[in-house]
Amino acid sequence: KNMSELYKEVCVRPALPSPCGLEDYSGTASVSHKVKMRLSGRVQKLLADLHLLTGCYSDAVACYVSANEDAKAVGDTIWSAAAQEGFHTALCLQNEVIDLSSLILFILL
Repeated sequence: KNMSELYKEVCVRPALPSPCGLEDYSGTASVSHKVKMRLSGRVQKLLADLHLLTGCYSDAVACYVSANEDAKAVGDTIWSAAAQEGFHTALCLQNEVIDLSSLILFILL
């Protein structure tokens, strides 16, 4: 192949795969449900990450639980693991905030 053919081949091919993996499916109704569940789980995980960053730990925990359930339901193991990691992080941070607030109350009283 000459350079122009290689350039055209590289430019036509997408740089990154589809985030939902839509190319893996044939378009049946049950598969469409799987894609929706996968997307729902991933969006819930990202929303939980935002809650975690803003300090809303209880909201983050709830979103991580939902994300993990959706990811497990469709076999999205990497996103399920990421949701579990975030869940435990949010839980630890939530406990630290509770411990810190009780310490502050103890010092003030």
